[in-house]
Amino acid sequence: MGPRPMNVALPPNPEQFTTWSDLEASDLVQTALRTNLGITLMHNYLTECAPWFDAHSAQLYYSRVEVSRMLKCPPWRAAALALSAKNIEMRDHPSLIPGLKKLSLHLYSMAVRLAIESMSGRFEVVGTVAGCVLLCVYEMMTLTYLDWRRHVQGCASMYTHNGWNGSSGGLISGCFWDFARTDMWAAFCSSTRTILPAETSFDEPMAIMALDDIDADLHACIAIWLTARVINLTADGLPIAESVDFHALKADMLKWEFMGGPSAQAVLLREPMQRRIILSLKSSSPVTVLVAIGHTQFYTAKVVLLEYEAAQRDADAAAALREEAYKYALIANGVVEINNHTACLVNSLQPVYACGRHMRTRSEKFATLELLAQIERKTGWKCGWRSDGLREI
Repeated sequence: MGPRPMNVALPPNPEQFTTWSDLEASDLVQTALRTNLGITLMHNYLTECAPWFDAHSAQLYYSRVEVSRMLKCPPWRAAALALSAKNIEMRDHPSLIPGLKKLSLHLYSMAVRLAIESMSGRFEVVGTVAGCVLLCVYEMMTLTYLDWRRHVQGCASMYTHNGWNGSSGGLISGCFWDFARTDMWAAFCSSTRTILPAETSFDEPMAIMALDDIDADLHACIAIWLTARVINLTADGLPIAESVDFHALKADMLKWEFMGGPSAQAVLLREPMQRRIILSLKSSSPVTVLVAIGHTQFYTAKVVLLEYEAAQRDADAAAALREEAYKYALIANGVVEINNHTACLVNSLQPVYACGRHMRTRSEKFATLELLAQIERKTGWKCGWRSDGLREI
């Protein structure tokens, strides 16, 4: 199934990027970006940050296809520079750019202001949505999940108002799946439902699940959708007997494992002399990255669903389900361990924590903590709160 035709309402003459002065940027921003700093920040965005968002699609909307659009859209461009500055700062490289912390905050504030102004039609709405997704991730890097939801709610309202979802096609769909990942992990952290209902992710979900031999892009997006459904199911906390979605969800998850075409497949391998099972994926190519992330999220969703089911079964059945959850937890964390491209790491913080709760041996537990430390070291994302949570367990 191809994307549905788009009917995107744009303002009649959307203002294009002119100068930071015309956009009423602060003196700090104007002074900093008159130098080569703007080039440094944009280069870091394109090579380091943009791949985080392209992790569900080989179309590379953020890092290649829509770069010229981003440069022309002030809310998106400001958000990209703010995220890049914060990324450099949090990777413990503030000495490279004097006053970096203050600059990232000024850029962030400006991006928020421009996004708000866009609501009146000043800037094109699709680019603004992309910028808002970047702002969600900016907050994910620095604040608690309760704070992410401010921008998640804003993005959700824009998607709802315009009738957009993962079937819309192009950049709109690209932004949607990035938003959906942010929404579902914020919901997972707070034990609540996603802000945007998972059933609205596709125009025709039943038709989507009837497909076979699908490409890696769609396969990875379906994994996000299934994970969101699992998180919503567990948040509802209904007994399995009363849950309408439980059995349908299990059937859809079984179908997911066999509906991918050659580009979406991964091979399970058992490491010699070890209990661990790993996926034979190791490359930083766009397709391999999205396959790795799709499988990590899928197996994490299986772990969470098995936890939910085990809590409602008798002792023997629960023990068998926990054993199965342990197996999938090993697989998920093994994928992250051998596919440590930064795009994989950024998108694996919550999966590593969720699966880490099932580790049993001392070496497995230390390996999980090392994975979280590696995510923080290589990407700047703060993982200490999740490491502390695992130590308590």
